[in-house]
Amino acid sequence: AALKTINLARSSASMMLRELAAMEAMKMDNDYVTLVGVQASNPFELQVVMELLEGVDGWTLFHRLGRLSPELAGAITRQILISLHKFHEAGMVHGDIKPDNIFFLRNGRIKIMDYGH
Repeated sequence: AALKTINLARSSASMMLRELAAMEAMKMDNDYVTLVGVQASNPFELQVVMELLEGVDGWTLFHRLGRLSPELAGAITRQILISLHKFHEAGMVHGDIKPDNIFFLRNGRIKIMDYGH
C-alpha cells in the first residue's frame, strides 16, 4: 500500500472530506479507484491509504508510445469515461483529469488518481 498524508490546514477540509467519503463509498465496487482507507491521525491531518500500483502514468506512457492507434485510443478513452461515470454516480467530480492522473497498470487497466487536490 501507499500512504499519503494530507494537511487539512492547506486544503479545503470540507471538500476534501466530502470527496474522501465518496471515494470510500465507491471503493468496494470500483476497479478504477485506488483508495483503500482513510484515517485521521490528528485534527489537522488525514492519512489516505491507497493501492501500491505497478505500471506507468499516462504522461509517461503517451510519450513512450507516441501516436496511438485509433483502437488503442478508443480503448483508453472508454476506460476513462467509465471511471468518470462512476465518480459522477457517487456525486464526485474529479477536478484534475489529465494524463498524469491516469495510471496504466501492467494488465492494461487504468486507475484514476489525484482526485483534484
